[in-house]
Amino acid sequence: MYVSYDEVKKRNIKILESLPKEHIEDRLSSISKMVDEYCNTKFKPTIDTYKTDLREKIIVRKRPLLQVDSLRINDEIIIEDQDFYVEKDSNLIEIDEPINYKRRRKNVKIEYQYGYDEVPETVKDVIIELLILEESEKDMTGNMKSQSWEDYSYTREDSDKLKTKEDILSRLLIYQEDREISIMYKENNKIHACLL
Repeated sequence: MYVSYDEVKKRNIKILESLPKEHIEDRLSSISKMVDEYCNTKFKPTIDTYKTDLREKIIVRKRPLLQVDSLRINDEIIIEDQDFYVEKDSNLIEIDEPINYKRRRKNVKIEYQYGYDEVPETVKDVIIELLILEESEKDMTGNMKSQSWEDYSYTREDSDKLKTKEDILSRLLIYQEDREISIMYKENNKIHACLL
């Protein structure tokens, strides 16, 4: 969970004041998972392992890349800044002189960390707004308007007071990672696309 109960309480949000701590923590945990799914990443350092074929440039499957813990080619550990180089901004690992290694399928094993060292404030704000939205939707009586016209009647939300879930989540678009990463590389004069 990316937002603690204490962080929520400090904000003095009226609609959340009477809710039990367990309920708020459960909802914060659930909403944090939904945010992970929406952005296709984690907002904490997370360990992952990736096996791939040997090539000069490799883009890791989960992003953003924080660090490479180990890289093995044919079960041999190779050394960062000597045998390979990491470009965190582009989630890229560049292997120096890949021709020196025997090629086999899936012979590169990368253990790395991805995610964020600190949860961005925007992510925390979005989680709290989604919690408020959930609780507001449970108590819609103050936000509903009824209209009738001849035999037709309807009830609708006051759209000025309530944002939609999509509106709130859209603030996270800058953190969204692609679900399919295409890596293009040249081998034997043919272009191969690997969908991760």
